[in-house]
Amino acid sequence: MAARVSAPRKVAIIGLGKLGAPMAAAVASRGIQVIGADLDPSKVEAINRGEAPVRETNLAETIRAGHARLRATTDIRRAALEAEVIFIIVPRCATSYPRWTRWARPSGRRPSGAWS
Repeated sequence: MAARVSAPRKVAIIGLGKLGAPMAAAVASRGIQVIGADLDPSKVEAINRGEAPVRETNLAETIRAGHARLRATTDIRRAALEAEVIFIIVPRCATSYPRWTRWARPSGRRPSGAWS
């Protein structure tokens, strides 16, 4: 008999833009605790007010549906450490911007094979 896999209790979504914000809202609206993280304080503040940080069809309604389980922060490292599952949804060129990736490399060394 196959083992039953349970849903994670807390998910982090790094990047609250056009893809990350809807994903965070959808996951939260399905009953899972979500901590979203973004370097843009205006996106974080919008999520925490229960508002859509980007224009997307039905996003505001979905955020309201899961608002009790959705919060956001600019502290990417903290969000990652609090979660059981982490989704990183940042611009493709994010590796050109060390602010996005330095939290994942506390040793200061680039992980083998990463971002090649």
